[in-house]
Amino acid sequence: MQFLRKTAVRGTSPFLIIAVAFGGLILLGTILLMLPVATKSGQGTSFADALFTATSAACVTGLVVHNTATYWSLFGQTVILALIQVGGLGVVTVVVGVRALRRQRISLRERTIMQESLSASKIGGVIRSTRFIIVTTIGIEFIGALLLLPVFVPRFGWEGGSGEAIFHAVSAFCNAGFDLLSTKQPYQSLLAYSTNVDMNLVIGFLILIGGLGFITWIDVRKHGWHIRRYHLQSKIVLVATVILLLVPMVYFFCCEFQNFPMKKRLLASFFQTVSPRTAGFNTVPLTQLSDNGKFMTILLMFIGGGTGSTAGGIKMTTAGVLFCACLAVIFRRREVMAFGRRIAPPDHLSSGGYFYPVPKSVNRSGNGDKRCGALGAVNQPVRMCFGAGYGRSDPGGDSLTAFEFTPTSDTIDVHRAGRQFDSRLCGGQPPDKVPGPLPRGNRKRWLGGN
Repeated sequence: MQFLRKTAVRGTSPFLIIAVAFGGLILLGTILLMLPVATKSGQGTSFADALFTATSAACVTGLVVHNTATYWSLFGQTVILALIQVGGLGVVTVVVGVRALRRQRISLRERTIMQESLSASKIGGVIRSTRFIIVTTIGIEFIGALLLLPVFVPRFGWEGGSGEAIFHAVSAFCNAGFDLLSTKQPYQSLLAYSTNVDMNLVIGFLILIGGLGFITWIDVRKHGWHIRRYHLQSKIVLVATVILLLVPMVYFFCCEFQNFPMKKRLLASFFQTVSPRTAGFNTVPLTQLSDNGKFMTILLMFIGGGTGSTAGGIKMTTAGVLFCACLAVIFRRREVMAFGRRIAPPDHLSSGGYFYPVPKSVNRSGNGDKRCGALGAVNQPVRMCFGAGYGRSDPGGDSLTAFEFTPTSDTIDVHRAGRQFDSRLCGGQPPDKVPGPLPRGNRKRWLGGN
């Protein structure tokens, strides 16, 4: 927090502060994982392996180069767990949240940084929201760990089972995908628990809750069942969550796992629908999926979770806005509408990036358009270049390139740059406040005229 105070005086951009703090977290984790005490063998880990593991944990990606259960010691696993927790919530959120819980004074500049970190629509009440997020996160993870105790205690005993329950509750809630269960065979994830109802449901709902986003949490707390009072962003997230849960689940149940017993078929369909957005656990071997099943999994990984959540991907809000924009084009509507509210004037729907059309009106300074445009302009070429290179070097050919590369590029915290766009959806205006008719030139451009 001393760094935040210094940069506040210098007038550094909040986004730069968040990025540097995040990089500092990864560097600290790398140094700790390189220590001999971090491994069970007592030998130090190379810088590259430690950096990869620290980055994967802080970015809640879940990719590993060493088996987490057998390679890392208790100290190393604790470091990984801390990186997952802080990386999932955000470095600035954790630091400011601790200060808020201690009733320390927080400056206006620090509140601005917190607003950007949480994707909040306004600066007012951001500290109160941060306090709520920290307390709620701890409470949900504690309840999840308690519910997992009957699963782990019979196998590992009270001491070992408690540690396993806490680790997997945090990993699931933060959508990280790290596990400590691959003791007999490496990289088995949750395959041994494919028919365990408690494991599937608890881990699955922890993933879902963590992927909703902090803004949605706050709306649920403030308005309860009065969904009409929710922010537009929360409405899109909730509807998208239901759709992305039911449709893929029906597909997996009917087309992928029809040879499983009914109990395993139901649990596998539910878990395989929830986990790709974007946790990384699996209860069935992914190699058994057909090409259509792999494509469905890629789509879920690509979309990810809600804005300001612990999940990755392009975000459900972005996908929802894109869908509404497509409907506006198809039905020749002058405005992009969602739930009776206008998202942006159509003449300001510019394609900042191929997958990131950005309404300039949601950010009067125009910064949202630049940030999301930069994200789209960088993200898509990086996907194509790295994906093509991976496909050429992979002896399996190009068929698995997208499946392997999508979780890497979507689960990592590249979504932070796009939070500003999604957060401004909270400020959508009702239709009665839509400006008057468009100028003729803009109208022609929107309707496809020359």
